[in-house]
Amino acid sequence: PSAGLTLFCSIMSCMLNKPLPNVAFTGTIDVLYSTVGIIGGVEEKITAAERKGIEKVYIPFENYEELQEKGKIERFKPEIVPVRNLSEVLKELFDFEIKSGVLEGRCRDVRVVVLGVHKKKPHGKRV
Repeated sequence: PSAGLTLFCSIMSCMLNKPLPNVAFTGTIDVLYSTVGIIGGVEEKITAAERKGIEKVYIPFENYEELQEKGKIERFKPEIVPVRNLSEVLKELFDFEIKSGVLEGRCRDVRVVVLGVHKKKPHGKRV
């Protein structure tokens, strides 16, 4: 679903007991490769976030490119952040990194590890 990134970050926030800043997310997630995929209605979603006073919106990189090509990025008040994969968001929000296919980090002396996170999708075929 287009709320995949939102749900994932919300779950991580709860697991780590680390509140999210004034941000919004949209994007699908390929759980096998941790990539963030394109969604529909991105302009409407950014506008809705703007109306609620959101300061930063994370959107799929492909959607960002489309908005940039149309010259629409500058019209939005929130900062628009393009995202290709989960590691980009998790590093910024939770100080997590991907190492050898494992997502890991620390929060309040708790070590959290998510196995099976891959950095790259093989070209041309899905596994």
